[in-house]
Amino acid sequence: MATQSGNIQKLLQAEKRAQDVIGQARARKAARRKQGKDEAKIEVTNYKKEKEIQFKQMQNDVLGSNETSELTMNQNTANQKADMEYLVASNEQAVIERI
Repeated sequence: MATQSGNIQKLLQAEKRAQDVIGQARARKAARRKQGKDEAKIEVTNYKKEKEIQFKQMQNDVLGSNETSELTMNQNTANQKADMEYLVASNEQAVIERI
């Protein structure tokens, strides 16, 4: 009976060691999975930033910057205003005489 009890104890100890090994393996696997997710998240973020920079550069190349558009619009407006003022000044006397 003593050997049987000793064998049972050895079996229980072996089972406990096996559970410990399995637990450690699961913990390592979970840590590797978390590390992989973190690395993937960083890689996706960097890729997204890179693509946004490329998009903005392409947008500026194709459409021009907002400042350029604004300056062009202001120049066009000033030119149109000057043309209207010239037309008003040149026709002002004729209109006054007709009235």
